[in-house]
Amino acid sequence: RARQLSLQRLVALKVIHGGLAASVEAVERFHTEARVAAQLDHPHIVPVYDSGDHHGECFLSMQLFEGGRTLKDFQPATLRR
Repeated sequence: RARQLSLQRLVALKVIHGGLAASVEAVERFHTEARVAAQLDHPHIVPVYDSGDHHGECFLSMQLFEGGRTLKDFQPATLRR
């Protein structure tokens, strides 16, 4: 959870596992995920607002969903087992 200062809104913030120690391959994968996710438009996919690098740490900012629910809560009943 973070605040996007430029637009004064709360966002979900995802950072790369390993931070500054992440491998080159992990950083490339993270950037690929950001590019692909930003192109998707579906009601069951969280929109990506921004991605970048802050002092060497990669991040994605996405729409924040509050309420304590998990992804399992959003699955159709046929997938819950």
